[in-house]
Amino acid sequence: MDENRKRKQEEYSDKMMQYYAQTNDNDFQDKMESLRNKLVDASYNFIVTFDGAIVTHRKGLVGKLVVLVKRAIRKCTHFLLQPYAEKSYQFQTKSLETIGGIIDLLGGMGEEYGHEKMSSYLENVAVQMKDVRESASKQISAITEQNEARWIEIQALHTRKIEELQDAQNNYLNEKESVLHLNNEVQLKMNHLNFVEERVNTHYQQVLDSINLQMRELNYIKASIVDLNQDIKNNINKIDTDNGKINICTQIENTIDFSVSLEGRNTGFMSYAQCGEDGILHYIFHVKYRMDPSNIRYIDIGCNDYKKDSNTFYFYKTGANGVLVDANPVCIELARQSRPRDIALNVGIGAQDASNMTFYILNNYGLSSFSKEAVYDAINKNPELSIDSELSVPVMGINTLLSQYYPDGQIDLLSIDAEGIDIDILTAIDYNQFRPKTIIVEAIDYDPGLVVGQKRTDIISIMKQKGYQEFAFTGINSVFIDPNLFND
Repeated sequence: MDENRKRKQEEYSDKMMQYYAQTNDNDFQDKMESLRNKLVDASYNFIVTFDGAIVTHRKGLVGKLVVLVKRAIRKCTHFLLQPYAEKSYQFQTKSLETIGGIIDLLGGMGEEYGHEKMSSYLENVAVQMKDVRESASKQISAITEQNEARWIEIQALHTRKIEELQDAQNNYLNEKESVLHLNNEVQLKMNHLNFVEERVNTHYQQVLDSINLQMRELNYIKASIVDLNQDIKNNINKIDTDNGKINICTQIENTIDFSVSLEGRNTGFMSYAQCGEDGILHYIFHVKYRMDPSNIRYIDIGCNDYKKDSNTFYFYKTGANGVLVDANPVCIELARQSRPRDIALNVGIGAQDASNMTFYILNNYGLSSFSKEAVYDAINKNPELSIDSELSVPVMGINTLLSQYYPDGQIDLLSIDAEGIDIDILTAIDYNQFRPKTIIVEAIDYDPGLVVGQKRTDIISIMKQKGYQEFAFTGINSVFIDPNLFND
C-alpha cells in the first residue's frame, strides 16, 4: 500500500515538474490564481444563495401566508447550511494557499532541488492535505448529521405550517360561504319586504281612491239636494196665482210617474228628463214615425247623472244603447256601473282635439264646465255655488267622437249640455258627414230662478243654417229635427 502511494506521488511530482518546465512562471501563476478565484467565488455564491426575493403565484391573504412560510423556511435553511458553507470555504482557501506555496516552492527550487527531495516534500504535503481532508470530512459529517436532524425539524415545521395555512384557507372559505348565504337570506327578506310594501301601498291607494269616489258621490248627492231645494223655493215663488196657471217647468223626479196624452191616447209614459224632453222624443220616434225606441242610437254629451235629468235614460231602459260622455270622473263611473250596455267616456268634447284642458267641478255637478267664464258667471248668480276641484282632462273633437263611434253617420239623437261651449260644438260638426235626426241643446243662460220669455236666438240661427228646425222648446232646452230625415 505504501509502495503504491509512493509510486503515485512520484508520478504526480513528475507531471508537476513537466507542467512547470513547459510553462513560464508568470503564466502558471496567472492560471492558478484564476482557478483559485473561481473556487472562492463558487463558495461565496453558495453562501449568499438565500438572499434572493421570494415570489408566489397566489394572491390575497393566502399569498401573503405562503410568502411568510417560505421566508421562515429559507432563514432556517440558511442557518443550518451556513456553517457547512463556511467550512467548505475555509477548506478551499487553505487548499489553494497550500497549492500556491507549492507553486512558489517549485519556482524557487528549479532543477537543482532534486527529484528525491521534491518527492519527499510532496509526500509531506499530501499527508498534510489528507489530514486536512479527514478533519474537514469529520466536521462536514458532523454538520451533515446536525443538518439532517434540523432538516427533519424544518420539514415537520413546514408540513405543520402548510396544514395550518390550509386550515386557515378552509376556514376563510367556510366563512365566506356563510357570509354569502346570509347575504342571500337578507336579500330574499328585503325582496319580500319590498313586495309587501308594494302590496300595502297598492291597497292603500285603492282604499284612498274608493274613499275619494264615495266622497265625490256624497258631494254630488249634497249638491243635488241643494239644487233641488233651491228649485223648489224658486218654483214656489214663481207660481202665478192670479191667472191660476203654473208657469214653471216641472222637475220630473225619478220616482214620479205621470201620463202624457199623445194623439188622444194615455201611454203611461215615465219621463226622466229635466223638462220632459224624452217624452217629446218618444212622440217623435215612436208615436209619429213608428220607430222602435229600443233601436234608437244616441250620444249624450255632458250626461252628468246617468238617470236624473237624463235625455237618454228612457231609451236605455227600452233596450237602446249609445255613448255617454262626461269630464267628471265620478259621474262617468256611476254611469259605467249603472248603464253597462252604453259606452262611457271620461273625456271632454270640444270643437277640435286637444291634449288636456282644465275642467272646473262645482258643488252642483250639473254646472261644471271647461269654460272658466261660464263657471264664475254661475257663481256670481248663485253664491251657494263653489268650485270643488280642478282636473286636467283630455279633450276629443266632436267629429272625432262621431267618426269613431258612428262612422256611418246614422245618429238618431244627439244631446248636448256642455255649459258654455255648446255653440262651439254645434258649429264644428261636419253636417255633410254626420246628420243626427234630432238634436237637443240648452237654449237659455243659467239663472237660479225661473227663466221666462228668454231664449238664445244665436243657437236657433245656427241650426237653421244647418237645415234644422226647432220642433219644441221646454223652457230650458230646444229640440231640433232634420225634417228631411223623417218620412211623412
